[in-house]
Amino acid sequence: NQLAATGEVSPDTVAIEWQLNAAQPGAFIAGAEGALTGTGTLGGSLQSPGIKASLSGKSLQLEALAVQAIQAELQAGLAPEDRLELQLETGPVSNNGQLIMNAVQLRAKGTIADHSLVLILDTDTENLLTRLEGGLASDLAAWHGQLVQVQVRSEEFGTWQLDQPGTLALAASEVTLDTSCLRMEKGPGELCTGVDWTQSGGSKLYASAQALPLGLVASDISGELAGRLDASLAVDGRMQANASLQLSQGQVNLFLDGNKTQLEYGGGELKARIDENGLNGNLRLATPEQGNITAQLQLPAFTSLPLPEHQPLSGMLKATLP
Repeated sequence: NQLAATGEVSPDTVAIEWQLNAAQPGAFIAGAEGALTGTGTLGGSLQSPGIKASLSGKSLQLEALAVQAIQAELQAGLAPEDRLELQLETGPVSNNGQLIMNAVQLRAKGTIADHSLVLILDTDTENLLTRLEGGLASDLAAWHGQLVQVQVRSEEFGTWQLDQPGTLALAASEVTLDTSCLRMEKGPGELCTGVDWTQSGGSKLYASAQALPLGLVASDISGELAGRLDASLAVDGRMQANASLQLSQGQVNLFLDGNKTQLEYGGGELKARIDENGLNGNLRLATPEQGNITAQLQLPAFTSLPLPEHQPLSGMLKATLP
């Protein structure tokens, strides 16, 4: 391994050129394998330095995670008006020998205070494109902007698009995302979520689903799912939540002795609540052939995290089947 640097540093000027040749990266990071090379410069001043860097890696591996190839180009500084350019691309990514990603791309363009970020993930059957627009605060401690674009393409679940931009804030002590929704390109389905977390105030989560076809996950069952979740977790671990899930009427296709049989079912509903009295849940399901299932569940100690080692449980299950 070799890291070489030449140049000068003074109170007013920084001018350094560097080269990296790491044939054994395990000397820097325990367990790392592969080869990593790079060149770059560090310029500007001690108060406002700027960096340009080019990195290339082959057959990189850290424990179970392996990347066949990686290429990165970076230009950045610390001042709000400094240029920000990033191009990062990887080849296939695997975990324990199993391919998990064909390629990863991360791009940034603009200035430190005003730039766009694009993330692209590719697998054999899915593709994710995410675009953010915003910038870092002057102290570089927080990023504020918008989630502008999300596009998910899946062979199994179809294509989903972000309905409209949502405000996003990221910091060590704060993460917030205004309610943002993904809509099916072909169909009425919609998935929404919103997050609000602060180090001093705890976290809140909102999620909802509308008109999700059951056929997305079970091709032999028709009908739609809808639901809503409002949950919070206080700094001291106390939990509160309200959740509901509705299943519309539909049909179940059964194949018996090579013959297809359609059975109608009447839908159902699941409701759950967490408060100072613990978790209380109720289920109602109208099964095919005019059957019926009802259930209740109570967990009185399910009130805060971490959960107690001993968890009292009571409930009821009643089924009427033809």
